[in-house]
Amino acid sequence: MNTFLISLLISILFSLFCGDFIKKNNKKLYIISVILAIITGYLGYNAKELGITKGSPLSNFLVYFTKGFIPTAIFIIVMFTGALNIS
Repeated sequence: MNTFLISLLISILFSLFCGDFIKKNNKKLYIISVILAIITGYLGYNAKELGITKGSPLSNFLVYFTKGFIPTAIFIIVMFTGALNIS
């Protein structure tokens, strides 16, 4: 649960402070997101063969992506901002 809350906090702060950057560079960020998804998917799937142990810093970083915490946090932000009526 703490991992998800940390992911949500990171996503909220990133969207608040980098909103204009995201709007201006959305296509580049889509490409970066796909590359990051491929890399983390590969590392998560082949962690044992690559020697990534459970307590290592890389393993602690990968858990945010391989367990879906960052994508879920971003999804929550997008759904809440879409539901809010700004008028």
